[in-house]
Amino acid sequence: MDGISILRFAEDDLPFGKELTDREGWDRTVAIWKRMLRVEPNGFFKAKFAGKDVGIAAVLRYDRIAWINSVIVLEEYREKGVGRALMKECLSCAWDAGVESVRLDSIAGIESFYAKFGFTEEYPSLRFSRTGQNCSRDADEMTEDDLADVISFDRLLTRMNRAKVLESIFRDNPRWAFILRDSEGVRGYLLSSPCDSRVDLGPCVCRPKDNTCPSILIKSVMDVDPKMKYRICVSGKNLAAAGVMRDLGFMESVPATRMSQGRRFVESESSYAMISPAEG
Repeated sequence: MDGISILRFAEDDLPFGKELTDREGWDRTVAIWKRMLRVEPNGFFKAKFAGKDVGIAAVLRYDRIAWINSVIVLEEYREKGVGRALMKECLSCAWDAGVESVRLDSIAGIESFYAKFGFTEEYPSLRFSRTGQNCSRDADEMTEDDLADVISFDRLLTRMNRAKVLESIFRDNPRWAFILRDSEGVRGYLLSSPCDSRVDLGPCVCRPKDNTCPSILIKSVMDVDPKMKYRICVSGKNLAAAGVMRDLGFMESVPATRMSQGRRFVESESSYAMISPAEG
């Protein structure tokens, strides 16, 4: 539609981005915004309509996979083609980079919007939360010396190179990162990101079928601040991960919907929590 322009989102746009996520109740801090922009500066976009900032969207790439996120349009400018223009820019960015699969999480009820761009529904993307508690901290606090091993472990089990994001999350939040090792090496790890009113747990990757590992890691993180609220997102196909969250007393809220286009990517059962709804 005439009057819509798509521009690169820059650091000067951070207040606008935070305003939009605050309106949606996403609890995204300025620190998280800065990290996302730092990790993928060429994948962030904003829309202007008649000269006014009205929307945002972003793409994050992991090798052959791209993750579209943060698609928000000011309510009074919806149904004017702004979201469509943002999605077209994100898809061009993803496919031009040579990825094989583009993925996203759709808020419930918005799936038909993404279907117009060729996305198909795969499965529910589950959301769990609970208040922390004093727990036994049986996992070790992760250090800089652990980072290389964690990145190698993550790549082996998830079949994705997520090094740039893992490094950034850890260095922003070392207090909230934990690792389990045994005689064979890394058994599992958990990174976390404090928000304004909660802590987002993830990513969490553990050896296949080692369901005690995520429990130990999550309890260790909750012990850091037992009064905080903790939130975690897991694949609806990973029944073991969902079972761990329920056993730990996490309560389930309305799920999102995992959608994709391109080559189907089967997520590893070793992944017990995604990084975040924004970062995949």
